Amino acid sequence: MFLMLMYHGFTDKSRHEGIENYHGKHLYIRRFEEQVIYLKKNYNIIPLSQLLAFYHGGKPLPPRCVVITIDDGYRSNYSLAFPVLKKYEAPASIFVSTDFIDQKSCLWVDRLEYAISQTPRTSLGLMLNGKNLYCTLGEPRTRIKADQHVKSILKSLPAQQQEKVLLRIEEFVQKSLAVDSAGDMYAPLSWEQIRQMQASGLITIGSHTCSHAILTNCSQEKIENELSQSKERIEEMTQLSCDYFSYPNGQRGDFNSATKAALINAGYRCGLTTVIGMNDSRSDYYELKRLNIDNGGDLEGFKRTLSGIGRFLRAVKNGSFFRTQLGNY
Repeated sequence: MFLMLMYHGFTDKSRHEGIENYHGKHLYIRRFEEQVIYLKKNYNIIPLSQLLAFYHGGKPLPPRCVVITIDDGYRSNYSLAFPVLKKYEAPASIFVSTDFIDQKSCLWVDRLEYAISQTPRTSLGLMLNGKNLYCTLGEPRTRIKADQHVKSILKSLPAQQQEKVLLRIEEFVQKSLAVDSAGDMYAPLSWEQIRQMQASGLITIGSHTCSHAILTNCSQEKIENELSQSKERIEEMTQLSCDYFSYPNGQRGDFNSATKAALINAGYRCGLTTVIGMNDSRSDYYELKRLNIDNGGDLEGFKRTLSGIGRFLRAVKNGSFFRTQLGNY
């Protein structure tokens, strides 16, 4: 049994205003350092390459091993997290969306959050596929609900339609997030920063597609392009092989047998999901589970997440544990 931890961005702020970082995706850097210290004392932090050697070559893993992974490619991976990883000699894999790194566009989830957070408008109203999309945008609580609601709709749309709707929303609320003006929270890594991290020997870079597209919403041609072009771009800019992939969104339904086949054909050696759980020797290494680490808990909560107690308690609370157990009889 081994653990894979999933991070995204990092922040040097202990608190944020409005709805910024309400989901806790950007982890307070002091909290991250506490976690790395705990992992170094109690686990074996291994690079993803060592895990793949286990799957592909049967090489044994050390006891209590854990893999650190970071999705998307935010600048804070370099400015905040990398110094911590260097200080404690902790390896990690960062999965980047290459359009983001090439500064073509901020991630669509961040553009939506920024637009809803920053607009002076008190409501959002659009016609979408013949239906009225309406959300109030008053206090932070209602803006959070609006962001969650609209995000769930956009996730279900094909990538091309998703972009069109997002542009309409930005136009309606008169707020848009551009790469050249994005603050530390939303800004991307540069290729030079990526190369510096790789030169340390601690950081490996994997693909998170070109445009952060949910693959099962894409045509077969677009799936192949997202996989091959992002891989080629990373290899061109780093002069190193890109063997690892992380599914955008990454829940069940965001990947399937067709996307797995496309990964294999593109030359990737594994695929990481956002499905919560642990892995073992029987796990499909194109559907590896991870534990999401966000800004919502202290060190004791982090320990519970690693131990599985937190998942057990949530399962008991919502009744899924008992449904699972009854189904075994």
